[in-house]
This record gives sequence, C-alpha cells and structure tokens, in this order.
Amino acid sequence: MNLYPLQLEVLQIHAQLKKPTPEPAPSQTILALEQIFDTLMTWCDERLLFMGGSLEVMVIYAPLRPMTTRQRRQLRQLIESQVGVTGCQMEVVDPLSIHSLRVKAACLEALSQAQRYLADRMADCADALAGLDPSASRSWSASVDRHGASLALENWSLQIWLSISRPDRAPVPEFSSFVRKAIELRDVEAFIPDWLGLHWRRVEIDRDLSVGQWVAETHGWRVNVYGQPTAQLTHREVMLRLMGAVCAA
Repeated sequence: MNLYPLQLEVLQIHAQLKKPTPEPAPSQTILALEQIFDTLMTWCDERLLFMGGSLEVMVIYAPLRPMTTRQRRQLRQLIESQVGVTGCQMEVVDPLSIHSLRVKAACLEALSQAQRYLADRMADCADALAGLDPSASRSWSASVDRHGASLALENWSLQIWLSISRPDRAPVPEFSSFVRKAIELRDVEAFIPDWLGLHWRRVEIDRDLSVGQWVAETHGWRVNVYGQPTAQLTHREVMLRLMGAVCAA
C-alpha cells in the first residue's frame, strides 16, 4: 500500500522544429528547444507543478492535488501550439510500474524539486511556530552502541528516534564525542549535511506494524528514523515530526 499516491503525468513529446532554408545551425535548434522547455516550465511553476526530464520525455508531479482534466487539456494545447511540436502523448502512471531508466530519472528530478519546495515551506511554518513557542525542544539525547558503529538520537518531546551508521556497520570513532550528550541536529552535519535532500523509503516491519520507520542513505551513511514503540506513530506521523525538527534546527 502506498502512503502517498503519486500522481505523475508522463508526457511523451515528439518535438521537431521546422527547417527553414537555409537549414539552421545546431545552436539555433538547441535554443529553440530550450525556449519551448522554458515555456512549459513557466506554466508548471505558476500552478505549483514540478517538471523533470527533457522535451522528449517529461514527467510532471502534482504534490498538492492531482491535475484536473482542464489542466491536462490546457497543457496539451500549450505543447501542441509550440512551433515544431508534432504531437503529444500524456499518461498517468504509478511510479512503481516505471521500468525505463530515462523516465525514472525524470521522475526523480520532479520529485526532488517538489521535496525541496515543500521542505522550504515547512521550514517557514517551523520558524513561525518557534516564534509562538520558544520553549519547543530541539534537543536530542545521544548515545552510541558498544561497538561504536551506531549513533542513536532520541527526542522525547517528539517521541521519535534517529540512528546514524555506516551501511556496513563499521565503527565510527567520531561518534564517541557525542556519548551521553544533549545535541541538536546541526551538530551532526558532518555526517548528514543535507537533511532536506534525503530520499526516504518506508520500512515495513511485519512483527510490529505500530512503529512507523523510514530509512535513507547518503554519501556513505545510513539514517533510520522511527517512532517510539509506545507512541504507536504511523509512517506519516513519524515523517512529519522529523521534517518539523529538521526545519526548526
């Protein structure tokens, strides 16, 4: 079951510029294609839609609400009205069913843009909340396992835990400086410099469905976040609390 059903508009666009006499230089052709792409990008930006890929294989992600029939019709008309575009195919797809590496790359680009935009908006909300409640806790209690391979961060206020380790569980001597200390997320930026850029995936635990857990890997580090078992937080609740903490850091 998908927690967030992603509505992706996969557009197969065949662009062919008319060839005047004399035939245009390659630089002119590239410039014309870039102008068409910029026109579509502007259209998407105005509607909070996020676009990835190229003019030939394009993906549009609508994170706030699915695109309407009217929007799809307007987009098709806009594409087909561009000079040199001979046709346009549009299809709503499930990201899990995509096999083309080119389309997957376009999806990742669109989703990454949306993630960054939404994270920035969440940061604005976190700043506003911090102004209303200056006492909100940003402190995490740190501990290290006996092998020195995993740094655990616990936030009692949010009822979530974080763990940072190498994918191969190799010992990390730098973790020892955090033992039994209260730290903030900015204190571990040497390991995880870009929390908002992480690509998370859900972890399903059959033996304990009450604990929402996510995992991400970046630059040789693995990060797990999960709710305290007694809190019975869903995957959605865990991620929302983590993003709130990240944006407030």
